[in-house]
Amino acid sequence: MLRPLWRVGWFLLCSIGRTFGDVRPRRILDLVGRRAWPDPIHTWRKNRWGDELHLSPSFHIDRNIIALGTYDRDLHLAFEHCVEPGMTCLDVGANLGEMTLHLARLVGAGGRVHAFEPAPRIRDRLTAHVARNHYEDRVTVHPLALADHEGSLPLTCPSPTEDNQGTASLVDLVSSTPTAETTRVPIMTLDELAERHPIPRIDLVKVDIQGAEPLFLRGADTVLRRDHPILFIEVSKTDLAHGKATPRALIRQLTEIGYTVRTLRRGGTAGVRIDPVTVDESFDVPNVVCRAE
Repeated sequence: MLRPLWRVGWFLLCSIGRTFGDVRPRRILDLVGRRAWPDPIHTWRKNRWGDELHLSPSFHIDRNIIALGTYDRDLHLAFEHCVEPGMTCLDVGANLGEMTLHLARLVGAGGRVHAFEPAPRIRDRLTAHVARNHYEDRVTVHPLALADHEGSLPLTCPSPTEDNQGTASLVDLVSSTPTAETTRVPIMTLDELAERHPIPRIDLVKVDIQGAEPLFLRGADTVLRRDHPILFIEVSKTDLAHGKATPRALIRQLTEIGYTVRTLRRGGTAGVRIDPVTVDESFDVPNVVCRAE
């Protein structure tokens, strides 16, 4: 009986926020959204970049795109600053594909985007979004995970009703959730893939793989040293701990490959340099930007 009122309230919160500098109370939006849509109902919607996605307010990432116009706005703005037509970009941990679509728009018909998503249910959404936006000419969806060797590994995935559908992980991030699902997925190193595909040059890589970032870096050493692509990579203390790693170790790993690591500031620009020796073990940010300097 109250569900229609929750839905009216949710959309009202979204519209009010737009008139006050795009400010919206995220926790309240999440609470109201979950009550208004306990069961997923998907509709096609455009994000702030003009790409169409099949979204449901039942899910955390979807809600953010509907309410705020995008998910991880600063990373998208960073793409706007540094991606040029004709580039080759990688979206490692593509999820439903909002980043993939934005990169595809920016690189144009002469560029390439390689999107990696091993979780089958999420990858189906990614593939549908690529097709809906007519980017099949420049986007390749790879049904595998990039790690530190070739073979297969168990991937722990959220259930179809889990609020955050972006938590699939090779390092067992959601295994404590009773409804979590596990499936075995193919894995490969970036070095192997770039040689076989082949991918002659890579200009930009975005990595968000829920604590498995060190595995990716170990399998990408040759390509990263060869091309020095711009790297955007998540540093999550909690996620890394599931893989027995730390933020300090990840920053050190990046610097050993030849990168200078900086924070990503509001607006998508590079901020202060992060020292692998002095960085606090509690360091935790959605993204850092890494360049060979």
